[in-house]
Amino acid sequence: FPEADITALENRTLTNGNVPYYCIHKTMTGLLDVWRLIGNTQARTVLLALALTPLVRRLAHRWALVDAPGARKIHTVSIPRVGGVAISLAMVLALAGAAALGLVTAADLHAWLPVLLGGAIVFVIGLADDVRPLPARLKLGGQLVGAGVTVALGVRIDHVTVFGATVGLGMLALPLTIAWLVGLTNAFNLMDGL
Repeated sequence: FPEADITALENRTLTNGNVPYYCIHKTMTGLLDVWRLIGNTQARTVLLALALTPLVRRLAHRWALVDAPGARKIHTVSIPRVGGVAISLAMVLALAGAAALGLVTAADLHAWLPVLLGGAIVFVIGLADDVRPLPARLKLGGQLVGAGVTVALGVRIDHVTVFGATVGLGMLALPLTIAWLVGLTNAFNLMDGL
């Protein structure tokens, strides 16, 4: 709605009588702003990752941070193990650039803090594993800590929608959110290993 329409709708409510139209508009506008921010930051991140990946690959070969071919490997040449550095550095640089240009406010960064802190923990564990392989238990423990920090700071999957029906997760929200975050991390790791 245009701003003038919001004023006109302030006293009107939806048919259920609970939610004013302008609240829905403000929420949708906020979501669209977040979507634009994410979209722009994603584009910058992709471009930076494309630029940084060759540099990180050269450094990985120079510093022998590579995964050599072997009987249980599908690759036939040495593959750099520190690809996460290029991706994480690109994300940090894109966010820093957006903040420097005034495209991101302190409130935006504060809203991302749970994901950034949890992601930083998982990044450090992954980088340590790339430099010197860690036992699976330690990696899983680090991933659980990163996911736990993210959830402790307020990120949760409270409900899911399946075939148009929304189901609240209740007490399962916390463990399922942690399982989802750790599962996605490991799915990315498995994909990355190919």
